[in-house]
Amino acid sequence: MKRTLYIPFTVCILLFPACSGDLPEQQAEESRALQLNFAQEGEATLVRNTNALTTENGPVTEIGLCITQGTGYDAYPGRSGTRYTFETDGTGLCEGESGSSSTSTTFYLIGKDAHIQAFYPNSAVTPTNSGNGYTIPVEIPAQQTFTTTGGAPSCEAIDYLYGSAKNDVGDATLITTNAMQASPTNIYLHHALAKVMFTLQCDKDRTPNTEYDCVKSIKISAPSGSTPFLTGATGNSNSKMQINNGQISGLTNTDALTFTAATGSTPIAMGANGNPAIVACGLVAPLSAALTGDFTITVTLGKNGETTHDRTYTGTSKVFTQKWLAGYCYSYNLVLGSKLTAVATTVSWNTATGSDMEAKERGISSATELAAFAKSWAKNGDKGNDNATFYKDYGWYETDSKGNKVFTIKLTSTITVTATAGNSTENQWIPIGTQNKPLTIPFDGQGWEVVLQLNNNAMEITNQEYSGFIGYTTSDIKNLSIKTDPGSETVAGYNKIESKNAIYAGGMAGYVEGNIINCSIDLAGTSIVNSYSTSNSPMYLGGLVGYCKGNIYNSAVYITPLNGATPSVLFTSATANSCVGGLVGKMEKTNDGSGGEVTNCYTYIKGLGNSETTSGTSISAGWLVGDPANATFSSAFYIAGTATGCTPGDTPIDGITQKDNITGLCEALNAVATANSWANWKEETISDDSKKIILILR
Repeated sequence: MKRTLYIPFTVCILLFPACSGDLPEQQAEESRALQLNFAQEGEATLVRNTNALTTENGPVTEIGLCITQGTGYDAYPGRSGTRYTFETDGTGLCEGESGSSSTSTTFYLIGKDAHIQAFYPNSAVTPTNSGNGYTIPVEIPAQQTFTTTGGAPSCEAIDYLYGSAKNDVGDATLITTNAMQASPTNIYLHHALAKVMFTLQCDKDRTPNTEYDCVKSIKISAPSGSTPFLTGATGNSNSKMQINNGQISGLTNTDALTFTAATGSTPIAMGANGNPAIVACGLVAPLSAALTGDFTITVTLGKNGETTHDRTYTGTSKVFTQKWLAGYCYSYNLVLGSKLTAVATTVSWNTATGSDMEAKERGISSATELAAFAKSWAKNGDKGNDNATFYKDYGWYETDSKGNKVFTIKLTSTITVTATAGNSTENQWIPIGTQNKPLTIPFDGQGWEVVLQLNNNAMEITNQEYSGFIGYTTSDIKNLSIKTDPGSETVAGYNKIESKNAIYAGGMAGYVEGNIINCSIDLAGTSIVNSYSTSNSPMYLGGLVGYCKGNIYNSAVYITPLNGATPSVLFTSATANSCVGGLVGKMEKTNDGSGGEVTNCYTYIKGLGNSETTSGTSISAGWLVGDPANATFSSAFYIAGTATGCTPGDTPIDGITQKDNITGLCEALNAVATANSWANWKEETISDDSKKIILILR
């Protein structure tokens, strides 16, 4: 999920040069007026607002400048001082420290280099010669406040800026110019601090109270005995920023940072599950190294304007161990349920070419990123202990049911994958996890949908033995919803997910050696087809997964009827002993004898089977599981359609119930889902006379 912190903008304020007749006689043939072009760095420090420049602290009226001859401290030839102010109201360059005591001036350059140092804030600040450039005092409070004007938090800590000749984040290239160099002189203002931002949402079992669940403060505390955070208290004369490179020194170590809604600000209520609200922010000193240990996060909630109903929630996490860098924003996503957890950490700001910037959280948020991960895995495969580093852009660590830290691939947005007519290469999908490089990392859809946009085409997977959105995985798949979009017009037989020459094929996955939890596929006018006419081996085809060596919990395959289409799960020409199932082709126990459970699942498809049968060819089929010999069932349901070339064998099997319609189905599924803390189900109206039961993942 991408976030933009600042709106990219470049402001250009030029000082018009005087004609040569106005110049001092000795400089007339070699001088020009200094023109300054103040621009943002790659991550965007400045925005334009009615002729003003704006940072975290609001409109900037003045930018401080020191202009010297070369890199020393001498005044430039023809000037008596080194201290200047740039007024953003159109006045431009002035002599002196601030507008109230400065005079507008035109600065003439000659052949000698002028060294320009720019900084913010400028008011009541006097740079001093420390022996290593100029410095200004800084204040970085351990206890900060933020305002909520406009419904979003803004930092009240000072947003210190320094100038550089280049726009790369964190760059500190000296700014020099003379009369012979190109005009104007670009000055890119960079952040000297890092920004932290907090979002908060409730979990799926809690409903936020917009009156009493307002965030009044957030505190980060270091592990006992450590003081890793850096602060500069008011009046600490040792805390300084070097204005030519933004380096901050003389800070004091502390064990905690607190961010509190300012007096008079309205605290922001936490968001509903799946809709986190940005509730707090602050500016922090960069760190020289990554941190270690379990940090404590404390959130205080209450009602605006009183403290009677204030409550604190505390949790511990390792997500606060990043090395904060100047010019980057770190966003922490918090979830509050029966306890407070930090479920993810996002991310350093990415810089693009020019002045564009957007924040990018880890995880997969687009079809491009999804394809990039699939291709990267197909090329590089499992990296063992280095998976979390090599594939860091596509996921993060989470704690599993046994308390272990597990690196997991994460979706962070709805993703649309499109099939394009007329070019079979573009229609083809490369499964995540292949025969030679099975996916070994858990895959968590986080409730987001993957939409397969077919537009009366086939989404083809060709010459892959393991075929599906995920081909072959040895890990769990959870919280994933796949939905087909056939387009505005549905032509029978055109919209399909077609595996060509596959042994293991499914709408979501081909072969899974793990558990499938909270997953569904909605076949809107679409069929799942395996066409392999020359195979000598049994084949396995399922609406959700072809072959599962694990458990399937709280999952479904269902249809959205469109224009008379008959969504089906079909072989075009199956070999002997092949298996086809509405949910899974074949269930198998794991090597230790566990697994094989199908619990709280249902299917509703229109067709199932083998469209071209050969004399003597026998396949196993079931509206739920094609081959249920090694499976056990509990609270499993199906609504039958039309079987072709096969005889489904779902009943009589303990734990499986055939239903004629969806009446009572939602209640039955939710009873088991609630007892196991799985995602819930709801009844959704398709048309005046048609309904379906869908899995609620967001």
